[in-house]
Amino acid sequence: MDVPAESDERSRERAAAREALNRLRRMSADDPEYEALREFVIGEYMSYARFVAHRFRLRGELVQDIEQVAYLGLVKAVDNFDPDYGAA
Repeated sequence: MDVPAESDERSRERAAAREALNRLRRMSADDPEYEALREFVIGEYMSYARFVAHRFRLRGELVQDIEQVAYLGLVKAVDNFDPDYGAA
């Protein structure tokens, strides 16, 4: 059975985001590429943060507030990511 092209493309995008995240951790914050790479990684994972936030939408809080907290958590996760920790 063939894998749909869209799924294959998404897999490549995820792999590129993981590699960019690993590159970001090896890079100095003074590097001219740092901010652009950081923004790329955050942008790539925003849909996942939104997905997680929507799982909590029926808890009595505004979805926009939950999304904002999810985005903040995403930024903190990217900034504090440790590839040596051993988690995917």
